[in-house]
Amino acid sequence: MNMLSRLLLAIVGILLIIAGFFCVFLYLNVNIVDLSGSAFAGFSGKDEAGLAGLFLLLSGMIVIGVVIPGGSADKKASRRAIMVQNPNGEVGITYGAIENMALRVSREIDGIRDIEARVNETRQGTIIYLRIKVLSDLEIPRLSSALQDKVKEYVENITGITIREIRVSIDNIIEESVPPRPA
Repeated sequence: MNMLSRLLLAIVGILLIIAGFFCVFLYLNVNIVDLSGSAFAGFSGKDEAGLAGLFLLLSGMIVIGVVIPGGSADKKASRRAIMVQNPNGEVGITYGAIENMALRVSREIDGIRDIEARVNETRQGTIIYLRIKVLSDLEIPRLSSALQDKVKEYVENITGITIREIRVSIDNIIEESVPPRPA
């Protein structure tokens, strides 16, 4: 939800709350303003005004609750963890920690210029998704296979978590040559 939508919903929520308080005050016969000559004067002290007020208050609070985020999606994802049991108890390894491990080992592979990692746990096991940008003069099948092997071995050795698969997506081919390796 973009910022303008949030702002408009917040304004609607505030207006609903104000209207709710107005109706509740009508029901309670609290005179905030002189309503004797208005159309609202007939609702003073009636159950309908009280019920409408409670409904508007509740609606306004729900709208405000939707507008105010309880935390960003990134924060929620970083708190999600894979639980590993050991003899001393349970250890939770967050998705963010596993993603950082995958990024660390991926940067050691020549020919990869940019990488993003994401972890997902399914019923079949843990999957690591890697999105990479590679240099143009490299063999993509060999590079991606080496990347998959290194990331899988590193994460499994460090965490004790069995990785079901490493999925690699080549996002872009970058036009720059790789310097020759010394012999």
